Amino acid sequence: MFEYDDTSKNMVLQFKFYGDISNIKTYAGWMFEKGKELLARAELIVPVPMHCVRLRRRKYNQSVLLARALSKLCGIPLEVFTLKKAKNTTPQSHLSASKRSKNVWNSFKVTNSVLFRGKVVVLIDDVVTTGASLQECARVLKNSGAKEVIGLTLARTMS
Repeated sequence: MFEYDDTSKNMVLQFKFYGDISNIKTYAGWMFEKGKELLARAELIVPVPMHCVRLRRRKYNQSVLLARALSKLCGIPLEVFTLKKAKNTTPQSHLSASKRSKNVWNSFKVTNSVLFRGKVVVLIDDVVTTGASLQECARVLKNSGAKEVIGLTLARTMS
C-alpha cells in the first residue's frame, strides 16, 4: 500500500477511470509485498463490489482486477460473485468523511454465506480514505459467517 498523493493520484485515476491496466501485475506485486503477513492467514480473496449500473458504465471493476492478479500471484482462491453491491449509492469520493459510512450502510449483501463460513477473508479495494466501504463489506461478511476480514488496498489517503 502506498500513499495516495499528488504523485500517485494520476496513476490510480488512470487505472480506475481510464482503463490503464498495463501496471496491474505491478500493483498486485506491491500489494503482495506489503500484505505478505496478512495474506499468509488468508483463505479467500474478495474484491469490494461495484453496483451493476456503475459497472456497466465503467466496463470493469478495478478492485476485481487487483484481486484477480493478487490471487494468481499468491495462490489464494478468489470469490468475485458472492459479495454484491445491492444499492447504487453516491460515489464515496463525492462525500465528506462524516457522510461516507451512512452512504454505504446496508448497501452490500452476500448471496451465499456458505462460502465465507469460518474463513479468513482478504477484502481488496483500490484506495482507502475513511475505510467506510471496507468496514461495511467486512460487517456483512462477518454477519455471513466469516471468521475474520482483513482489508488490503493499493493506496491510502493520508488526510
